[in-house]
Amino acid sequence: NYSFVTHDMDEALNLADKICILKDGKLLQYDTPENILKNPAGEYVEEFVGKNKIWTKPEMIRAEDVMITKPITVTPRRNLLQAREIMRDKKVDSLLVIDKERNLLGYIKLEDIQKIKEKDKLVEEVMNKEPKYVLEDTSLPELLDKFNNLKRGYLPVRDSEGKLLGLITRSSLISVLSSQYIDMEGIIDE
Repeated sequence: NYSFVTHDMDEALNLADKICILKDGKLLQYDTPENILKNPAGEYVEEFVGKNKIWTKPEMIRAEDVMITKPITVTPRRNLLQAREIMRDKKVDSLLVIDKERNLLGYIKLEDIQKIKEKDKLVEEVMNKEPKYVLEDTSLPELLDKFNNLKRGYLPVRDSEGKLLGLITRSSLISVLSSQYIDMEGIIDE
């Protein structure tokens, strides 16, 4: 193991596995660069590192950092009429299909429901069973690449066991990116 002392935060973020931030001889935070950027241990660390520094390292921003945490879902044993009602109530045009353990099984779109006359059919009979998704640790550059190659306007976020964690939509991603850009330009004063 090597120790390297620097006052250049960019250098530390690029080279270090762990960073130790000291003030007046006191240890304020000892952590990975990613954790220091995402969860600074206090105002001093945040100011020292740079408030928006994480946005200069987009590979450290993960799907779990920008996802919507409570996407609208339906279970496979619901019928199409019930699924359509959920869509209408929640003002969405598709639902993620999950089981009781929150495993992502697929998705169903309003246009698919509208094509079927028998609304008592079950969601599992009509749903798309091969949903495209991203894992929670997918980086921002990878997310942008996936959205560029995607016809749908959203991607479910799941963990390695298949459990649904959240949802990223094109508009939520653009919103996060644009609000950060505006903030970095100093237009929004926090």
